[in-house]
Amino acid sequence: MRWTKSVLFLIILISIVISGMIITENILGTTLFSQPVEYSNQAANSTAYIQNGVSGIVILTDPTLNQTVKISVDYYPLDSGSGVVVTHDGYIITAFHVIGDPRTLKSEKQLKKMTDDDIKYYVEEAAVGSYILKNPQLGEALTGSELNIDSFQVGESTSSISESVNILNQRKLLNVSSYKQVIKVVTPSMTNFTDAELVDVGDASADEDVALLKINADDLSSLAVSSQKPQYRQNIRIYGYPMNGNQTNYQKDLTNLNPSSATGFYISELNRDDGVIYYQTTAQVSEGYSGGPVINEENNLLGIVIYNINRTSKIKFPNDSKRSVFLSAQSIIEICKKNNVPINIV
Repeated sequence: MRWTKSVLFLIILISIVISGMIITENILGTTLFSQPVEYSNQAANSTAYIQNGVSGIVILTDPTLNQTVKISVDYYPLDSGSGVVVTHDGYIITAFHVIGDPRTLKSEKQLKKMTDDDIKYYVEEAAVGSYILKNPQLGEALTGSELNIDSFQVGESTSSISESVNILNQRKLLNVSSYKQVIKVVTPSMTNFTDAELVDVGDASADEDVALLKINADDLSSLAVSSQKPQYRQNIRIYGYPMNGNQTNYQKDLTNLNPSSATGFYISELNRDDGVIYYQTTAQVSEGYSGGPVINEENNLLGIVIYNINRTSKIKFPNDSKRSVFLSAQSIIEICKKNNVPINIV
């Protein structure tokens, strides 16, 4: 009898413990028995670091020195982010906003490809900024204030530089003789940056934050794209290149280029009326991860990290800095299919 009571007590105790763990799991929104997705060298080697910038030539007339100068802008970085290689011969997926117009994204919270006028403006900005650094009297004459040299860096606009560009244009003292957008890509297996072609972008009106790039390559590490939706509380790992306050950090030593990573799990889905699907995850990522791959336990691509949805559309997720958002792999499949890019779908 005592033995029976002991067994019954043990069964009840185990049931209480399991019930408590299930309740705790539901409260915390986490899976207690699952393990994080392990770091994968293949996934890391397939993660690209991407810089978006411009180059060109500007003819500037300086009325303070009564001279006209030719200024070459070899490369002016505007933004940086991450991407993922989806074919061995160099097709790469990234976020639209990484290679789009940063000025429109910041001021209007909208995705937009850079137009000729946008590219010209950034080239002018780079040329005028570099010229005024050497000849600050021009900036003073145009704006009435001295440019804070310590606050100006290549790739970082200031209000005084923008004002100077506008005034010089109004006085017809600037002429852009050549200009182009320059997208630079490097992966851990490469020894240097290579220029990328912008093949296509997602639907800006639907905030489809995806873009397709192509570089000349032969044998890059690439990832298969999952055709399956993530399951609730499925573990994931995200790879990318956080900016750490300086978007040129990764130019310093390309021989040791390796992406950072963050783990978490998928917790919610938003299926928009236009068919674009977003997923929310507990993985904590920072600026620079945008466009980076979101990987499941089989190291297949579930999607890419996108811009904070609260700032790019009318759709609102809870304001929680511990959560990030990624775009469905379906958008990756669709943009590749549209451009006849043969990716491995599993």
